[in-house]
Amino acid sequence: MEFYSSGYPGKYQNGISCVMYLQAFKLSAPQDFFIDLYFADTFAIEESEELRDGPFGFSDFIARFCGNEFPVTVQTKSRFLWARFTSDNLMESDGFRASIFDVKTNCRATGRSQPASFSVYLTVGFRKNPYSRHDIRSSNRKTRSMEKVRGILDR
Repeated sequence: MEFYSSGYPGKYQNGISCVMYLQAFKLSAPQDFFIDLYFADTFAIEESEELRDGPFGFSDFIARFCGNEFPVTVQTKSRFLWARFTSDNLMESDGFRASIFDVKTNCRATGRSQPASFSVYLTVGFRKNPYSRHDIRSSNRKTRSMEKVRGILDR
């Protein structure tokens, strides 16, 4: 599954704050999955992208990214990822494109991934111009913002 900064591949808009909560799961064994996040193609953020390992804004802090250097791959220790993208009212930039993969606990060592589903929740904080339906894509359907998404990853 992929997600983008608002307006991608164009510049994101000023005054945006978006929180996204992702959960990797498989109905038979939900506790066995983690999330790996990769940034690809473009990464140019004048403001910040904050990531946390868990479903909440007070979950364990992973990293805060800004600038033009591609971040390293982010690996959660849980099946949850909380992300917040904010932009100020001064500068716009190209934003980012990120890919999310589920990894079963025993597969990280081998580098193989197993299919799982993702629940994605977009929430709160659009100061103006919310994300469009094109900002989140899963392998099986397009979705609209502010909507719960379940995308099955086929590999």
